[in-house]
Amino acid sequence: MRAAALFHAGAAPRILVPKPKRDPTDELRLTRPGESVTRGVLLANGVPDEAIEVLDGDVTSTFDEASVVRGWVER
Repeated sequence: MRAAALFHAGAAPRILVPKPKRDPTDELRLTRPGESVTRGVLLANGVPDEAIEVLDGDVTSTFDEASVVRGWVER
């Protein structure tokens, strides 16, 4: 995963993970939410939990992701 490689190279001290809108299968616990899967992959690639920040927002598009990241930057 590129984000983990950037973290280990020192280029990204923190990894932001936008939280996608839940699918009905997530609600039924048939699948894992997207941010949970991403966090697991990052952890498996040696990124410490404290370097991973999940951003709230229930994103459904790249535009939504950009808006959520903008809100994080502006806080």
